[in-house]
Amino acid sequence: MWHTESDYECFRELQSGKGYADVIYAPKRNDSLPILLIEFKHDTSAEDAMDQIKKKEYFSRYRDGGYPNDIIMIGLNYDPKTKEHQCLIEKA
Repeated sequence: MWHTESDYECFRELQSGKGYADVIYAPKRNDSLPILLIEFKHDTSAEDAMDQIKKKEYFSRYRDGGYPNDIIMIGLNYDPKTKEHQCLIEKA
């Protein structure tokens, strides 16, 4: 079992690929834990968030750096009208 505080380092607005990822959780010491790339949107869609991760290649920092970890992309959206959240999760 892993925990974000003890197993991950959190980076906000980190330069990645062709832009800045909203939040990245990178494992501190464990090569078996995935890297988590998170993009937040407001009043659009989780698809828009996921498209931004892919279009701006936020994962390239880790792929090109030779990191052995899996990369998990997470696109989140909050709809203020319905007060609902949408989430998409994909492996890069």
